Amino acid sequence: MKNWHLYLLSHHPASLRSGDLEYGKEVKRAIARIPKEWNRENKILALGCGDGFEMKVLENEAGFKQIIGVTNNPKERIDDSLDIVLTDMHDMPFVDYFFRYIYSKETLEHSIAPYPLLCELNRVMQIGGEFLHFISSGMEKQREIYHYSAFPDWLWFDLFYKAGFEVKIIYEHPIQLGFYGSKVKDMDYYTPPADLSHDLNSK
Repeated sequence: MKNWHLYLLSHHPASLRSGDLEYGKEVKRAIARIPKEWNRENKILALGCGDGFEMKVLENEAGFKQIIGVTNNPKERIDDSLDIVLTDMHDMPFVDYFFRYIYSKETLEHSIAPYPLLCELNRVMQIGGEFLHFISSGMEKQREIYHYSAFPDWLWFDLFYKAGFEVKIIYEHPIQLGFYGSKVKDMDYYTPPADLSHDLNSK
């Protein structure tokens, strides 16, 4: 761990378990983009929730009542009462159509298989459900070895479309993109497209 991070944790143990002060501001700015029309009583998935910091913001500042977080990194948690599931985001233990909303910040670019991941998000989301994903992008982020999928906006736009989603708004930033949209149809990664399926069945 970097020395500056150790310093912050030692001086601000309650508020900075999830990162430094600037990160906390970034999280709050991102969550403030969530539309007011989203029903705070419906289930929302906090993808890549880490230790739960973003879940607390979703609860305390955005007003969501049913927040479920997913992480594959068992960090120290802010609050043991949070509903955090330790799992692989590419294969989540939720039934189909479980969530109405999905939120993530700087998570999708860590996937080594972004299209299967988006299909998995499609599976657990209701038709008409909405999402807000903030994704690191640009050459600076591509140089960081754990950002396997720091793609330009047009490529993410295409992946969302192919995975059954419609992107309605793109928030642009030099090193981060925000995608707001909805699920318009079911899309199963394991089922070939209709035209390919026809070709296979004809042989």
